[in-house]
Amino acid sequence: MISPKIVRQIAENFLSPNWQFDTVRSANLNGRADEDWIATFARTGGNAIISGDRAMLDREALVSQISQKGLIAIYLPSKFSQAGRNYQMSYCVYWWEKIEMAIAEASPGSILLSPNGMGAGDLRPYVNKRALRRAKQEANRKA
Repeated sequence: MISPKIVRQIAENFLSPNWQFDTVRSANLNGRADEDWIATFARTGGNAIISGDRAMLDREALVSQISQKGLIAIYLPSKFSQAGRNYQMSYCVYWWEKIEMAIAEASPGSILLSPNGMGAGDLRPYVNKRALRRAKQEANRKA
């Protein structure tokens, strides 16, 4: 979860007009299983998730749910959740313009990964390597 203080600073100082940026906590979804809050979020009109929890990507049912609900998900680097708040804030500020652009341009159901550090790079599409490996194994069995 991104710190509510960081979310508030981004919302007050960097968020584009007519956009809303909330935390799971401020949306009254805190304490629910990921599958539950994501379903509720989508049902109530949410369209994009920004998370520092890349472990969510290890759960294929959750990844599938994000795509099926037509959400756009952006996952921050793995080290983001373990970093100090100053680094987290500077990372969000540095990447915020590109994060907003990615959300605006992404197709519903897209999952993107943000780069490590602060430098060159772009958000890139998430590739489910396990699903690709499984499909390749299945194709090899049929051949």
